[in-house]
Amino acid sequence: MYQLVSVLVFLSPRVVAQIVQNNWIAPVGTDPDFQQTFINGTVLAIAWEGWNSSIRTQYLEEATTTADLWVTSFNFALSAFSQLLSANINVAGPGSYSWTINIDAKSLSTSAEYVLRFTTPGKNYDNIYIGVPNIPSPGFVILPETTTSSSSSSASPTSTSSTQSPTTASKSSPSSGLTVTTTDSSKSSTSAIAASTSRTDLAPTSITATSVSSTDPAPNSIFTSTTKATTGLKPSAIAGTAAGSAIGSIAAAVLLVIVFRRYWRSTPPTSMHESKDEYALPVHPHTPPLTELPTILPEFATSSNISELPASYNTR
Repeated sequence: MYQLVSVLVFLSPRVVAQIVQNNWIAPVGTDPDFQQTFINGTVLAIAWEGWNSSIRTQYLEEATTTADLWVTSFNFALSAFSQLLSANINVAGPGSYSWTINIDAKSLSTSAEYVLRFTTPGKNYDNIYIGVPNIPSPGFVILPETTTSSSSSSASPTSTSSTQSPTTASKSSPSSGLTVTTTDSSKSSTSAIAASTSRTDLAPTSITATSVSSTDPAPNSIFTSTTKATTGLKPSAIAGTAAGSAIGSIAAAVLLVIVFRRYWRSTPPTSMHESKDEYALPVHPHTPPLTELPTILPEFATSSNISELPASYNTR
């Protein structure tokens, strides 16, 4: 029985304190300490439901219906900050107060934990903070005001202007960052191309710019200048780009060879090879059999009839 009474005596102040805090609407009284966070410079709409006479008598030292509203550091011994927000506020019933949070930078740098307190009217909290009866709110955190920086990007609109002499046309593309300008005056033209490339994996951003200008003031005069800005890429990135280009070229060449061979094999060799049938001998059916021709040998002159030969044949 004695132990039960001791426990009740120990818990009764905590239970009463929790009931006192529950009557806060903003900050939310049912939340634990430092559960809520606010930003310095913003408006906090403080609100409460009010407290009965027994609680006012216990926490405000006297049976009063009004109190002064203070904001103080949660740990006053660590950071002695206090600020009177409003005096003689009715706490016997529901009420509200709009507070623009304005904690100085020095105090915020020392502590970010603060609390609202209703105290007895007319007393300076700075002098009597130790053991002063008050109706506290749950502790909350106040953060310094942050400057939000927003970045905006705008693309140059496409513009085209032309006159009779000279004629100038310019066009810019917001998506690709490509600008082309052409001027035609007495057979003169100028073209400028600027391409910028950025990669997110390089720091700082690398920019590549190449400009080519060509001016032809006279039909027989040509002047060309080419400037190339430093790429700013790392050696590893340059080597990777060169290797990628070489591999791509080799792959394209191999693909071209494969396509050419497939096309060559699929084409019939009509133009380069002749059919063997063109050289075959014609076949003549029903060829008549060969007949044996009679052999008739001419008669040669003999010694008996040599005299009959003309005189021109006698050589001796």
